[in-house]
Amino acid sequence: MKKNEKAEKKQYEQTRQKQQKVLDSLSGSIDNIEEALKENEADIAEEAEQTVFDPSLPTVKKRKTLFAAGLFIIVMTVVGIITSVRFLADTISNMVNQTGLKEEMADFIYPLVITDVPTFTTPAEAPNSVVLGSAIWNIIMYGDTDKYERSGSDMIVSEIDVESSAASLYGYGLTLTHETVRLGDIVFSYDESSRSYTVAENPHVSSYYPVIRDISSVGELYTMTVDYYSPSAYAYKDEQGEAEKSMIYVVSRTGTSTTVQSVDYESISDIKD
Repeated sequence: MKKNEKAEKKQYEQTRQKQQKVLDSLSGSIDNIEEALKENEADIAEEAEQTVFDPSLPTVKKRKTLFAAGLFIIVMTVVGIITSVRFLADTISNMVNQTGLKEEMADFIYPLVITDVPTFTTPAEAPNSVVLGSAIWNIIMYGDTDKYERSGSDMIVSEIDVESSAASLYGYGLTLTHETVRLGDIVFSYDESSRSYTVAENPHVSSYYPVIRDISSVGELYTMTVDYYSPSAYAYKDEQGEAEKSMIYVVSRTGTSTTVQSVDYESISDIKD
């Protein structure tokens, strides 16, 4: 009986030890699994943190690039709209104020203004010396002066060129008598033997500069109110600079030519209007 009890007790102890080993083994496995899970969670958290905050990652860089490109397109679109609106406003303003036409006409009549042409009702009534003087000024200002021979600092201008220039200002049909022309301190000497004028290449301008204040048209005839400014006053015309005087020009403009038809003083009624 005692032998059986000892055998059973020994077998029981062996069985318990085996169970304990199994439990210990399972416990170690669980601990390893928990440790592995913790390490995995740490790796996932670290990766997530890098994905959200690391600006060097390709995805974040791509988003920044797309955002910058979109912002640039928006800014350029706004700039384009503003530029277009300003251009349209300037175009409409120029059309309403006839800025381009006024500047073109002012350039055309400048040779007459610079000679301070007196009043006339037809080109045939314009003084001979004034027609010659304005024709020569027209050559100096707008002609091809490189083609003329030089005598020192002077140009030798043929009378034929002067007649052609006069026709471009006053129209054809004028009868001119060639002579030496004196306009203040400036002298255009005429040489009858060579049928030419001696003209300073860059004469000093001390008379007037034209600014067209108003312009209207009926068919091919344009009526313009021209303000005469001295060179010094013209520089400050937008800052209370006053014109020396004002004249009324009537100019014919066709598809082939532009010519002056008459020049008159601005009337008192025109000034009041």
